[in-house]
Amino acid sequence: MASFAGVIQALNDRFMEFYKNNDMKGLSELYTEDCKLMPPGTDVLNGRSAAADVYGKLRKAGV
Repeated sequence: MASFAGVIQALNDRFMEFYKNNDMKGLSELYTEDCKLMPPGTDVLNGRSAAADVYGKLRKAGV
């Protein structure tokens, strides 16, 4: 059985791999369909497409 820390690390590694490869669709699939995102200074955003959009904009901005 994998440890919780190991599971979290594996998901973080996948997130970073998707982000580095500019694969926002893959990255967004790490989220649930009904996820909520709360970026600073914005309204609450809903869903995987919002996750792909937010992280895509961050990537374009060089973050």
